[in-house]
Amino acid sequence: MSEPIVIQLPTRIDLAAAQDIVARVRSALRNGKNHIVLQFSSGSSLCSSEFLGYLVAVGKHVQTANGRLELRGVTPENQRIIAMLHLDQQMSVDPGQGGPQ
Repeated sequence: MSEPIVIQLPTRIDLAAAQDIVARVRSALRNGKNHIVLQFSSGSSLCSSEFLGYLVAVGKHVQTANGRLELRGVTPENQRIIAMLHLDQQMSVDPGQGGPQ
């Protein structure tokens, strides 16, 4: 397993941000990095259905590369959404403080 690549998520995760995140993950995987960390910013929310769809896609890309996807700084509200969608079975979820805003 490679050293983790940490991708800081913006507070507002809209469609453009979601597409950028997926592109960055794919780039990391192409470069042999298969340990991806998505670091939530303080106040980041998973209420965008587009982002949730992209999150599932990212999880599949990482899984296909025999990698590991971690979500860090996940709020309790986001944890509930992740658990409801059973995404916590595909990726590691680390609750706690989000990163910088």
